[in-house]
Amino acid sequence: MGSLGFLPSCLSSRHRVLEDYSRVPAYPKKPNLLDPLAYLAACGTLAPSPFNTQPWVFYPRPAALEVYPDFSRKREMADPQYRELGISLGAAGEAMRIAAPKAGFSADLEIGTTISTRTPAVVVRLSPSTQMDAPLYPQLFTRHTNRLLSMPIPIPATEQQALLSVPLPEGVSAFAMTDAAYMEHLAKASAALEKERLGQESMLPDISRWLRADCEEATRRGDGIALERLTRLNPYLEEESVGDYWHDQPAFEERRIRSAGMMVLVCTKDDTPGDWVRAGMASLRLMLQGETQRLRHQPHNQTVRSQAHIDFVRDLFHAGGVPQMLLRFGYAPAWGSSPRLAYQDVTLEPDQPSGPMDNWDI
Repeated sequence: MGSLGFLPSCLSSRHRVLEDYSRVPAYPKKPNLLDPLAYLAACGTLAPSPFNTQPWVFYPRPAALEVYPDFSRKREMADPQYRELGISLGAAGEAMRIAAPKAGFSADLEIGTTISTRTPAVVVRLSPSTQMDAPLYPQLFTRHTNRLLSMPIPIPATEQQALLSVPLPEGVSAFAMTDAAYMEHLAKASAALEKERLGQESMLPDISRWLRADCEEATRRGDGIALERLTRLNPYLEEESVGDYWHDQPAFEERRIRSAGMMVLVCTKDDTPGDWVRAGMASLRLMLQGETQRLRHQPHNQTVRSQAHIDFVRDLFHAGGVPQMLLRFGYAPAWGSSPRLAYQDVTLEPDQPSGPMDNWDI
């Protein structure tokens, strides 16, 4: 994709953990088109995804980047309709939109109507711009999913309002809950669903595929979650072996939700693939805004995966619309970086004459 000499080693090296945003230099005022596309693709890889699956492919076009699903990284049993995959694609597109001013562009997102290898889920349209201000850009590089318990420190009302004041895409709303009694109901329901999920033999291969024995394996592969960090490196857990993770996970899920300073439910007007993408865009904005306030986050989607529990969650939050994403916010120590695939691994060559996915075997 052309010369990438301006990229720091943490972006250009394969399968490296991305660390400090201060290592990313200011972008030239008049960048060459191909270099900004590579830079924005690298920023797109910073988006969150379930189990750090990174299920996206980026295809450069003139003054645009198209975002497609990578179905080889799908979670067939946990996400059969590709709702969470669509949310991940929306977050990746949003990450590139946020970063665009640093590359000398403004960006608009065109949202597709399907999750398909034939048409993009998101198109990031770029226009030259001299506006370099990019709110939430630094937080792209400091955002990390918090899998620890939140500290028992209430979130002040002003901080709650600041988090919920972030502008969301059209048709997306966010609803907050801080009531301890309601939180208890949500925690118990999530733990029960997690226990049921982990008890299904068909679900275990779908999950274990993305669990890595230790940080070294996760870094080498560039994806997944290291069990070592979920157990041995977690200061809130008692000493236990990695093999105990499956048994203890439902109880720990309950404890994490109980520890939340605030739970936020992201809802959309409808339940189409385009709505899933918008939910991903909104979720990333909320996560990054939380980072500006030192509020750590974690998705807890057990109760919104189950159709039988969607009404329960909607009523608990007094929400309207279709629940898509449940986020926990609270104060907590920094969890640290997750491994990432290099942008070269998820970006197709821009000169394929037959289209980006025509030769893919799905």
